[in-house]
Amino acid sequence: VKDASHIEFALPFTSGAAQLYFVLALFAHRGWLCRAFALVILVLEVSWFISIVCLPEDRRLFGIKSKAKLSPVWGIVACLTHVLCTRFFDIDWLAPALWRGQAATLMGFEALGLFFLVAGVDKVARLPICGRALAQLLLSRGWCRCRDASRFTLEPDEVASTSE
Repeated sequence: VKDASHIEFALPFTSGAAQLYFVLALFAHRGWLCRAFALVILVLEVSWFISIVCLPEDRRLFGIKSKAKLSPVWGIVACLTHVLCTRFFDIDWLAPALWRGQAATLMGFEALGLFFLVAGVDKVARLPICGRALAQLLLSRGWCRCRDASRFTLEPDEVASTSE
């Protein structure tokens, strides 16, 4: 966890800048629901940054690594949602419904990122069903390391460390 690369620090903050631009665009809409979504997203982002400063180093690094994994996923989901709504359902790209849908998606990813940051790797690993695998995925160095059996194991740490 201590050897987090520069991209893992740059990606969440770059994504945060894009999300801030989206929040400002939401505030520009006249509807109260768009503004409420923007306010909730802004509170979640500010809470994430405050938590980064206040939490211990291991949780900070896990939160940054988690956000680095969530940021591209949010970008892909947002783009696919936009293409699906504008191309297949013929929804105008300025329609409030599309903006609210994008805002709800962003709000979900922001809440998930804040949860991972505050919970830390130990509590994420204790989640039922897939917690350990999720923690290992979020701690992995890259997306393609999942194939390496020594990196991605569901065995307890003692068993995995003795088999290497």
